[in-house]
Amino acid sequence: MDGGVFSFEVKAVKPEPEIYRCLCDKYGLKPEECLFTDDVPANVKGAQACGFQGIVFEGYEKTYPVIMKALR
Repeated sequence: MDGGVFSFEVKAVKPEPEIYRCLCDKYGLKPEECLFTDDVPANVKGAQACGFQGIVFEGYEKTYPVIMKALR
């Protein structure tokens, strides 16, 4: 992880679309080139609605292989 945004600074919280847009704007990211992971399914769905790839984090052992497959 190389950065992030804080909800109190951008006045938005997950899964509101604005927080994902702020993240992209801050770092010059294209959502379709990003992978978002969170342990809350609604937050992953919010990111996916904004164009991110999304994976629900369900522990390292289960999630790591899914992340590696998504990055290929």
